[in-house]
Amino acid sequence: MRVKHNLTLNLGARYEYVRAPKEKEHRFDYIFGDDKDNIEPRFGFAYSPDFKDGWLGKLTGGVGNFVIRGGYGINHTRLFQSIFSQNQLSIRTQPPNGYADVFT
Repeated sequence: MRVKHNLTLNLGARYEYVRAPKEKEHRFDYIFGDDKDNIEPRFGFAYSPDFKDGWLGKLTGGVGNFVIRGGYGINHTRLFQSIFSQNQLSIRTQPPNGYADVFT
């Protein structure tokens, strides 16, 4: 939503349904069930200052050449769900995010 000619706001929400992990042969009980109540707020903005002259104009390159962007959102996950259910196959434990290995 454009609030001013140089300010745009994005408001929203994210819904995430997380199914409970299941082991194929039912050899492991993960203790928890499906998680269905995950509605998280999101907020974002883009602002382009109107500095034409002075040191701020030189710093920002003039009107339309500089943008400040930001955002906020609440995120969640089940702690260690990927480690328990997909040890070393999870994107959380693979480079560049992390690394997991079995040392024998």
